[in-house]
Amino acid sequence: MWEQLLEVFHNLQRKPFQSTLAIIGILCGMAGVLILSSMGAGVHQSIDSQVQSIGPGMMNVVAVPPAHGTPIALTQQDARDIRSALAGQAILTPLSQTLAAIEGKNGSVPAYVLGVNALFPQIETIQVSSGQFFTALDDERMNQVAVLGDTLAHQLFPHGRAVGKTVDLGGSVYTVMGVFTLSNNVAVSGPNNLVLIPDRTYSSQWTVNHQIDAILIKAFNPGLVPQLKEDILTALLRNHGWHTPLASFQVGTQNGILAASQSLKNLFTMFVQGAVWISFIVGGIGIMNVMLMAITDRRREIGIFLAFGARPRYIIVQFLLESTLISLLGTIGGLIAGTLVGLLLTTQGVPFALRFVAFVEDMGIGILLGVLFGLYPSVRAALMTPHAAIQE
Repeated sequence: MWEQLLEVFHNLQRKPFQSTLAIIGILCGMAGVLILSSMGAGVHQSIDSQVQSIGPGMMNVVAVPPAHGTPIALTQQDARDIRSALAGQAILTPLSQTLAAIEGKNGSVPAYVLGVNALFPQIETIQVSSGQFFTALDDERMNQVAVLGDTLAHQLFPHGRAVGKTVDLGGSVYTVMGVFTLSNNVAVSGPNNLVLIPDRTYSSQWTVNHQIDAILIKAFNPGLVPQLKEDILTALLRNHGWHTPLASFQVGTQNGILAASQSLKNLFTMFVQGAVWISFIVGGIGIMNVMLMAITDRRREIGIFLAFGARPRYIIVQFLLESTLISLLGTIGGLIAGTLVGLLLTTQGVPFALRFVAFVEDMGIGILLGVLFGLYPSVRAALMTPHAAIQE
């Protein structure tokens, strides 16, 4: 075996250019496989952590625009009636939002203005890093107070403390009561450039007919969510007339989010598996091409081996070792390159999760690649007759 391995290394050096190209092809394929599979694992972990951070018992009520006819909008009365229908089994906040320019000490920046009540921190699980959140009394009195997202606070007051300062929002002056970070982000997505103001203050300045965009609800007992969902839809139909189609309203629950996230994960997994098969086939074709060329170049050598009594098994093992070594070298290089690229991607915020099992799988794929696609050339070489090989 040791002599065969030495012979394999010697044979690879005969055609260094072709061997190097085959190794590079496998390297690129295996690096891509590792990167995609690790990104898939990272995306899975990211989705799972975000779904878990939402917490059980979360519900989101919105009005669905109809394909034809007059659109139906949620109102403050809907929120009050739903609160009564839930009978203390959940907490809720109306939610209204708009995009507006906010002016502070450092100029004007765009921001999302959200009108919510004082229960919003308990529903969205926000963390007030400085100052405090506005109270129910602020909401009742329609005080012009605001709580800024940490990204927005840094933009408006990059060199000072935001709490206690004033900002201009929609032509009105608001006092900053606190700065917060967002944990589970059910309401909006993206950077934390949010301005939270009391619901009634928002309603008096930004809405028409007391319309709202959504109602966020958190049930105390997650097991009661299906029943609470029915109560919510009943209250909405009663408010808007029993003739209103049930499809005009949507109550999103964690089960729906879990189903959507699972569908997304399955789709990404299928994409990664497809990329693995493509890399496998492309790399295998490269190995087979190199091995067939090697057999053509070494026909006389093979004929001499067979003439001096070498068994076909020896020829098969010789070429299988060669194809497996090419695949293995490319696989090892691909794992190193894929790891380096993955570490670079993590610095850019790309979800990337390196797993030991991924390295083991890729090594197994590399060995299988060399054996499967080297088998045909090896058998072809072993089936030659000494006379035909030498006379060729």
